Amino acid sequence: MSARWRSVVANLAMPIAAGLLVGAVVLLARFVSSDAALVVGPAAATTVVLVIIGRLVHRQMAQGRRREARLRRSLRASSARSERVGRRQHRHLFDQLAARDETRDIMAGAVPLPVTQGFVATPDILRELASTVMQARPQVVAETGTGASTIAIAASLRRSGSGHLWSLEHLPEYAATAPGPGTRPRGDRP
Repeated sequence: MSARWRSVVANLAMPIAAGLLVGAVVLLARFVSSDAALVVGPAAATTVVLVIIGRLVHRQMAQGRRREARLRRSLRASSARSERVGRRQHRHLFDQLAARDETRDIMAGAVPLPVTQGFVATPDILRELASTVMQARPQVVAETGTGASTIAIAASLRRSGSGHLWSLEHLPEYAATAPGPGTRPRGDRP
């Protein structure tokens, strides 16, 4: 028998049994006297109805307690998840701030770092670029796309004392903001 039919049978079993019980009590009272049947019948029916209602209320309360327990477990799990996400985001933010400070230290404050949000290289990437340039001391660096990475690489090359940076940029608005030789604007060349 399927779970649905078991549920239907379980829900109908009590009212059917109660109806049969009331019928049996009334029939028994009828054998005693017809007046007894008139008194016992409604009293038995009322008692059976109250028992059925009590059982249904008890079942509903038990289901409510189970739902409440599931909801509390779900809320605890959600709260724990939110706390883990918050801690992870906090660690990430702290790591990015530390990387930004380290990048500034590597560049020795040669130029200010731009704001690193959106599509810009993140501070941890800038730190890796700057430290790689300082350690490897390349004579030529080529990059595609200008931005915060251009500034970090150029400042690190300047600090190391040698090297040249070639940046390729296809968008005129970004090319116009890229640092020129010696970080002077392009129109100010001697």
